[in-house]
Amino acid sequence: MKRKGKKEMTSTLSESDRELSLLQSEKDPCSLRKLQYHQSVLIQRRLDETGGRERLMNYLRAKLLSCGWNENAKDLCKEAIQSKKGLGNVNLEQVVSDVLVEAKNLIPEEIKAMFLQRLILSIEQDKKTQNILSAPPEDAATSV
Repeated sequence: MKRKGKKEMTSTLSESDRELSLLQSEKDPCSLRKLQYHQSVLIQRRLDETGGRERLMNYLRAKLLSCGWNENAKDLCKEAIQSKKGLGNVNLEQVVSDVLVEAKNLIPEEIKAMFLQRLILSIEQDKKTQNILSAPPEDAATSV
């Protein structure tokens, strides 16, 4: 995957900022969904830039390992493969679709809550990401 140069990244962010401003100034529900999606994409991008995403994923992996979730998820995969009569009769996409919902449900609520707290803390500590979320529609509309 080719990395963007600093100049390309700045231009992409300013385009994103303009689009975000336009979405914040609109009031209809469809625009609200677009705004939420857009904010989500910008937060993900910012987490990638700061290394926050990797730190959060390492934390989540460690917590899931410590509670035994990985073994439970493996067992679900084995059951899904056996129900299809072996590896030759199933592909990865089928196994994932068979176990995804149940595997997500096996994640303990405490881990979900702790992960969400860490994500929120990470966003709050990053001023640039905080600005993405907190810019009021009036300010956003005038800054375009």
